[in-house]
Amino acid sequence: MMTDEHSSPHGVPADLAQLPTVWRYELLKYLRSWRLYASIAIVVLVMALLYLLPPLLGEPYSGSDTETRIWTIPTGSVPDIPSGPFTVYAVGTINRSQIDVDSLVLYKDGVEYPFANGTNWFLGEVSYGSVTVYTVVFLQDISGSVITASYDWYISPESFMTLFLNFASFLIIICATFFGADAIVSEFQNRTGYLVFPNPIKRSVLFIGKFCASVTAGLLVVTLFYVVLIALSMVSARGIDDDTLLSFAYAVEYLVAAMAVAYLISSILKGS
Repeated sequence: MMTDEHSSPHGVPADLAQLPTVWRYELLKYLRSWRLYASIAIVVLVMALLYLLPPLLGEPYSGSDTETRIWTIPTGSVPDIPSGPFTVYAVGTINRSQIDVDSLVLYKDGVEYPFANGTNWFLGEVSYGSVTVYTVVFLQDISGSVITASYDWYISPESFMTLFLNFASFLIIICATFFGADAIVSEFQNRTGYLVFPNPIKRSVLFIGKFCASVTAGLLVVTLFYVVLIALSMVSARGIDDDTLLSFAYAVEYLVAAMAVAYLISSILKGS
């Protein structure tokens, strides 16, 4: 009795089907290497230093000012005085970028000067060019009086995040060096290319897959940096900069560009 043998021919997968495979295995190599852990360690160490050094050097992120003198100036020399059914006699500025409004207490000649439902004074913001400051608007005549204030203050999210974002560009260069600088040349130097290149896969697919894996590894490190930065900003500055997402988008763009340069160098050089 004869049986028919049916054979199913197996063809080479299409380029788009091979790309995720190259991407996955190359990324798995990075996840198992010391380079990813070294990058994470650098992020943690540098961010810890940047966060701890200012308070240790006498520049805390928050604090309290007690009986600080509020220097009043005539209303005629101040722009953008809010209009309303009241008479403004004088204004005074608070020299802090962010304050806890609920903690603000004013004193007139050493005696508490109550808010009185906004009939004595109210707190507003006045713009001097591109700078906006807290401004106390006085609705009663305070001529000849000494006005002081007590309040809790904290650093603004913009100022806090700027302390860390200068390191982002260096971090991206580190990622490009760790994950891209020897991605191609190492295949020849370690002779692993002799096992990879004979496979039925286009070099362009291999190149793009390795490049995507390198960018993904760098993106993991950069994302960790921004996540930690956002968490620290929420704790210390009570919020985040409005342009945080835009900053992250620029960082990703810079990462892709830096990785492309690293791959160009890796393709030209003879050794890692």
